[in-house]
Amino acid sequence: MESVFLIGFIERFTRQSSMTDMSNRVSIVCKDVPVKYNQHMLLRKHFSKFGEVAKVFPNPRKRSATIHFVDHEAASNAKCHGSVLGPGIARMTIFWGYYTTGSNLNTSRSLEEQSQKRKNRDDEMSSTGKVSKSRSSAWPGSALDDELKSMSGTEDIVNENLKTLTRPKEIGRSRERATRSASPLSSSSSTSLRSPEKKPRGNSPVTVSSSSSVKSDKVSSSSSLTNAVAHNVTERLEILDNRDKIFRQGRKKQSKLSTAKAFIGTCTDMCPEKERYCREDRRRLHVYEMLPGTDNIHGQNPKVDHRRAVKEYSRSSADQEEPMPHELRPSGVLQMTMNYLLTEIADKGQDGKWGDWFDFLWNRTRGIRKDITQQQLCDRTSVELLEKCARFHIFCSERLCEEDYNCFDDKINNENLTKCLQTLKEFYYDLETRHHAFCENEAEFRAYMVLMNLNEGDILREVQQLRPDVRNSNHITFAVAVYSSLNSNNYVRFFRLIREASFLNACILHRYFTQVRTRALASLVKAYGVGTKGSQYPLDELVRVLSFETRNESRLFCCHFGLSASEDEVKLLRGALIEPEEKWPPRRAVDLVESKRMVSVGEAINGCNLPPLFIPEPVCSFDQQGRFVGSSEASLKGIELHPQRDISTMHQQTTDVPDTYLVPDTVPIVAQTQPPAKSKFQYPNDTIKEIAKELFWVVIDEFCRGIGQEVGSEVQMMLNCSDYFTVDILNHNLDDLARDIVSEVLVEETLRKRRVAEEERKVLLDRLAVSLMDEVLQSSVNQNCQNLAASEMRDIENQLRKKQIEKCTGDVAEQTMDKAVQFMIKTLAEDFTQECKEKIEEYERIEKSIQLSRAGKYFQLWRKEHKTMCKLKRSMLEFPCSTSMRKTSEQVKMLIPDRTVEKIVKDGFYVSDIAKLTIESPLDIGVRLGGMDKLLTAHALYLKLCLEKSWQAQDLTRVLELIGTEESKIYFKLLLSLPNGDDTGESEKTAMVQNWLKAKFTRGQRQSSSSGEILSLYKIDLPVLKSRCQRKVGVCVRTVNGILSDRDVLLVEKTQQFLGTTGILFLLPSCSSLTNSFWEEEQDRLRRVIKTKPACPACPLVVLVLNSPGQNISENMLRSKWVSSISSKWA
Repeated sequence: MESVFLIGFIERFTRQSSMTDMSNRVSIVCKDVPVKYNQHMLLRKHFSKFGEVAKVFPNPRKRSATIHFVDHEAASNAKCHGSVLGPGIARMTIFWGYYTTGSNLNTSRSLEEQSQKRKNRDDEMSSTGKVSKSRSSAWPGSALDDELKSMSGTEDIVNENLKTLTRPKEIGRSRERATRSASPLSSSSSTSLRSPEKKPRGNSPVTVSSSSSVKSDKVSSSSSLTNAVAHNVTERLEILDNRDKIFRQGRKKQSKLSTAKAFIGTCTDMCPEKERYCREDRRRLHVYEMLPGTDNIHGQNPKVDHRRAVKEYSRSSADQEEPMPHELRPSGVLQMTMNYLLTEIADKGQDGKWGDWFDFLWNRTRGIRKDITQQQLCDRTSVELLEKCARFHIFCSERLCEEDYNCFDDKINNENLTKCLQTLKEFYYDLETRHHAFCENEAEFRAYMVLMNLNEGDILREVQQLRPDVRNSNHITFAVAVYSSLNSNNYVRFFRLIREASFLNACILHRYFTQVRTRALASLVKAYGVGTKGSQYPLDELVRVLSFETRNESRLFCCHFGLSASEDEVKLLRGALIEPEEKWPPRRAVDLVESKRMVSVGEAINGCNLPPLFIPEPVCSFDQQGRFVGSSEASLKGIELHPQRDISTMHQQTTDVPDTYLVPDTVPIVAQTQPPAKSKFQYPNDTIKEIAKELFWVVIDEFCRGIGQEVGSEVQMMLNCSDYFTVDILNHNLDDLARDIVSEVLVEETLRKRRVAEEERKVLLDRLAVSLMDEVLQSSVNQNCQNLAASEMRDIENQLRKKQIEKCTGDVAEQTMDKAVQFMIKTLAEDFTQECKEKIEEYERIEKSIQLSRAGKYFQLWRKEHKTMCKLKRSMLEFPCSTSMRKTSEQVKMLIPDRTVEKIVKDGFYVSDIAKLTIESPLDIGVRLGGMDKLLTAHALYLKLCLEKSWQAQDLTRVLELIGTEESKIYFKLLLSLPNGDDTGESEKTAMVQNWLKAKFTRGQRQSSSSGEILSLYKIDLPVLKSRCQRKVGVCVRTVNGILSDRDVLLVEKTQQFLGTTGILFLLPSCSSLTNSFWEEEQDRLRRVIKTKPACPACPLVVLVLNSPGQNISENMLRSKWVSSISSKWA
């Protein structure tokens, strides 16, 4: 009786917590719609009978359709009376849809409306006198039932396996009073436990389906995920998506920008768990994030390596949800992610794969920058991360400049570098003004900002606004010197500074190489290209001055601008210099820039030595069986900056309510198509009242206890906060007083130091101007002197060359005449010789033709005679001979006149006392020879069958079937220790035996492993002799090739590959000389195999010996060679 009333209480408790206003529903969902009638016009025409139709969405593939009406009344009429499309057409199943007319359907009703609806429903139940109850109402039910019931279903699903229970009207009134007294619990804890459930209107019958495949469009509560089980990645992704939806429903969005606060990330992995499953399901994994060997499996997605996956950058959009705290990585995790990228990925770039390398690192570093922005982080760790991102783009700007546009875009790379430097600039300012903190690398990156904007006019003004320690640093001094050389077109000093610069400074200045070289070439043409012929300039000198990599590069550069160049010189002519339409493609500077990098790429981007890498185990919300074990409370830790009372209260009440009151969301109600039968059970009202009071008091006690604990925790938190604020206020006031006093002293000292610094700066500028003037003047004078000396040397060389040409003209003419005469004589002689050769060849051809004609004549005569002889011979052979007129004995006597015995015995006679001559006819001879051929063929076939039988796989299960044991399960594991093919001299013989053993023990497809191969691995059921039961037999045969190395031994012991070995077959290879080294090697191979096998249980060892000719290895020899030494070493 208590259980029956408890079920009624649960039903009442569920109904009052999941009521939904149905007056706004204007859409219906039709199932089992015939494909022929599942068309837009037909459906609109049919449902227009019940009211005005707004929209129609047919879905022939799923045999369903969704109909939207203008008002609720039309939709209700269509749901009740529109299931039949016409006579002879199957009936459709119609459900309510989730489309409503109101904009906020989830607003809570007032307490009066809820109380009135509960009262009306209790009156209806008391008037009918029946309460539905499930047949399988063993409460609490199985895990599957709890999961299905916790899902918010629809009100139109039927469950036919129900019982009814008749109750008097007094019980209905008592339940009404109990409900009113329990309203605080129902209004607080029930809403936090379950999502709203849809209820029918009025007294219309409600049907609840027994199918578990119907899913609710609303997100269920956190209790519905407790028993969720995922069997694949897609289901895990769906469960985590539902969990996030639950969290988002409980969160309170920040509507005011002035009071909005940033989230604190709680993700401890390099990539959030949900994103890992999502990218694996959608095949968006990078090659660096896949498990090895899973990327080429047909029909399967590559598997994600959860330890190596890094969060992907996703572009922000207007419809994108704000991130959850467990999707954001705190600064420590971002630092670990950057260390992983620089340690494991940064050095994997290589020719042909730079595109994938750059795309992966750029995407992941953008993800790090986005996490910093979304959490509004501003500390030294964030600054270090942004500095490394900037170094990465600086390195790529030079190293990948020659890559294809599809792999690397220099413009996009510069935009990202500019964004990083701009963010760093803002961080430096915030840390200095708000926290009075400075970064040790600020001068370096301030210099990068200057070097990125050397063509900007106001860059020096920004340099003057920097702090003195940054402004006077070596980095800024170098940047200012480069700016001065670039703007004064001093290309000699520019490239000298490049040679003295650091690696990253040279990389960032690589973008100005073409600009400086173009201006320098124009200056050289203007200086040396005077006149119509211009002047020749050596390419070696051009390579030295403009720091080209090779002479060919400098020649191509000059040709690009219209100048003509040879292998050694370029012609400088003013009229030839042009401004090409296409830009000069950037080229790598291997000797000038890349040779400066003396460390790995990761260390260059990191700025120092890389710390040791440690990657913790990734978070997994599922156990080994796929059951969801994630904690919803733990996932809400990052919402602490959003003071949301409802979420914390919801979870507190969820934990405070006893397990007996955590009931499913939906209670199935059967459609009453006929008057229900009266129940067999009658319960007194007093008993029901007493039980109800006890249950209400238990629930109220638990509810009050939870409120008390919550209030106590809040009071304790306020006390702790008051102490903290008191200390903070005191420290703040003292700091203000001390800061005012110190600031006055600092102002005076700063003014004094500024005056001294200004005087020193003036003196330094004067000295620097004088030194720069001397340096520029000296370099100009030296360059002009060198140019004049070079021009004079060229003139002198031209005069000397002319004199030598005139002197050598006569000698050359005589030599030319002699050569011409000799050439003519040689030509005539060759022509005469050629004519003689042609005549001789003609005579030889005539001689051969004569010989051939004579040979043909004689051959025709011989052929005629041969044909005659063949014809005569053929006629003699075909002519039938007559039988002999003599007796057999006379013929034999004439054949062998000297024989001693004249008697013929068994178709033969004795020629002498020993020799016997057999007399056979041609037919007998043919029969005898045919029989011999058949015997030989049969023998050859027998040998072939024996060979195939010997190479046929051995059925080990038939051997194990004969074992006389009564065990129902037998596991047999055989270990084959085989030598390497090049261990012995007679490798062919050993290899043949190895192949034979593998063929005998192979069943199915072989599986390779690090230490050998798995030849057989299967299970089979065999009948037991003299018994009807079956025995399960498991067989495993694996090989070990050669001597196991120490690494292989450790790997085998770690993975326990030899666990359960029941026998070892050791193959001793064939060897021509049994030396001590041979025995030691084989002994070491056997000892390592035995060492890797577990010591218990012991297993038999079989040694298969291949003896060479003249050798005989016995069992005693093996015992004397191995047993004692192996046992001593093993012990």
